[in-house]
Amino acid sequence: MNDSPNLVTLSILKNSSITINCSSSTNSSMTHVWWFNGIIIFANSFQPTEIGISNVQGTYVNSSFSYLRFDGFSQINTGNYTCRDGNTVNKFFMLDIKGKFMPA
Repeated sequence: MNDSPNLVTLSILKNSSITINCSSSTNSSMTHVWWFNGIIIFANSFQPTEIGISNVQGTYVNSSFSYLRFDGFSQINTGNYTCRDGNTVNKFFMLDIKGKFMPA
């Protein structure tokens, strides 16, 4: 098990469209499972809409590459995203809204 995942921290403009991706360097037969704040958000036939997140779409390119596409990034999307391949954490994302603490 990899306890030192590849960490990516991003500050995203509100209402932006972005993509985060995950790849495996090994030839694993397991597809990626994406977690959002400790809850599965994307796996095989499970999509983010099943937990009430309608502006995120998960896609598998092949068994070693997948991504999440955000259309209109908002407060509901802020948090921690983890991409796992079995017991291995392939990538860890911390997403926040850019400038959210700045006065209007």
